[in-house]
Amino acid sequence: MELGARPHELAHDFLFVKTYDSLKLLGSALQSLELHCGGRLAVMEVSAAMIEESGGSMNDTEGFVDYPASVDTIELCAFFRELGPEEIRVSLRSRSSYDVAAVAGRYGGGGHRKAAGLTMRASLADAKSIMIADLSELLEQGAERCPGEVSGG
Repeated sequence: MELGARPHELAHDFLFVKTYDSLKLLGSALQSLELHCGGRLAVMEVSAAMIEESGGSMNDTEGFVDYPASVDTIELCAFFRELGPEEIRVSLRSRSSYDVAAVAGRYGGGGHRKAAGLTMRASLADAKSIMIADLSELLEQGAERCPGEVSGG
C-alpha cells in the first residue's frame, strides 16, 4: 500500500471481474447441473467441448464447484472437469456430516471431510455414473432410500 497498491480495487478485480469467455463457460456448466437423491446431491460438469466452444480455459473453472454446492437442498456435490480423454478431475463437497474424503480416497484422491478431490481414468459419463452411485450410497447411510434424479440438465 505504501507503494501505491489499492487493495480494494485489486480484490474487486480478482473476485468479480471475469472474461466474457469465462462467463460463457460458466453458463454451459450451469446448464449441465443435475440434482439427484431428492435434491440432496448435485453434479455439474465442464467437458473439453464446452471449453472449446466457449473459448474459455480450464483455469476459468476455479470456483465453479461452489455453484452446485450452493443449492439450498444440497448435502453433497461433485464437479467434473474433463482434462483429456479418459482423464476426469472430480471435486467433491459436503455441506453436511458426510465425509467426501473417504469417497475420494477410494480412487487415490484426498482432502478432508468437507472438500476433497480425485482424478479418474474414465470417460466423463462413466466418471459421473460411478460418483453418483458412490455419493448416493453415502447419502443412503443416513436415510432409508435415495430417490432417483429429481431434475437434470
